[in-house]
Amino acid sequence: ACRWWNPRLLLDSEGPGTARLFLWRGPRPCSGQVSVFEADITAPSLLRFSLDLSAGVLNVTFSEAMDVATIVPSQITLQSDSVANGTTQSVQLTGGVVVSATDAKSASIVLVASDLNNIKLLDGLATTSGNTYLIHTSGFGRDFFNLSITAISSSNGLLADNFEPDRVSPSLVAFSLDMNNNQIVLTFSEVVRV
Repeated sequence: ACRWWNPRLLLDSEGPGTARLFLWRGPRPCSGQVSVFEADITAPSLLRFSLDLSAGVLNVTFSEAMDVATIVPSQITLQSDSVANGTTQSVQLTGGVVVSATDAKSASIVLVASDLNNIKLLDGLATTSGNTYLIHTSGFGRDFFNLSITAISSSNGLLADNFEPDRVSPSLVAFSLDMNNNQIVLTFSEVVRV
């Protein structure tokens, strides 16, 4: 006789589409339908992030595997304080290229040049780990069960876990000379102080 009892399909977060079927032991295998299915109802969250201004990369780590196709960098804002106030400096990202790790629980976002320049223009934002906080909307991404990530509000910013300042010197990439107006226009690889 078949003596397998209460088969349960339990989902875990070891990767996309991962599920395990657990059965109590019996004398011979049983076939049949799973009697209890427990769907994932826990929204994912952002656990930590790091910012490398030299490489222009923002690294993020999630509480579970994320569907990388749903990650939207423009839903991220970097701000200078944990709790936004009248003097808080901030830059909302406009885009970026998302590269996922194999386990889909972390990703790297290669920042677009304009966002990187906007961050570097501000004296009080992302100059140390102490003034580098991240907030995001629930539209930042979804897990493999289509659950939206829990938002981080501007009144509870997440402090950078690791921070690498800009160590790359700017370079002159082009110039033009206007003899009629007595002007020379210099173009640099990134924003510079004048």
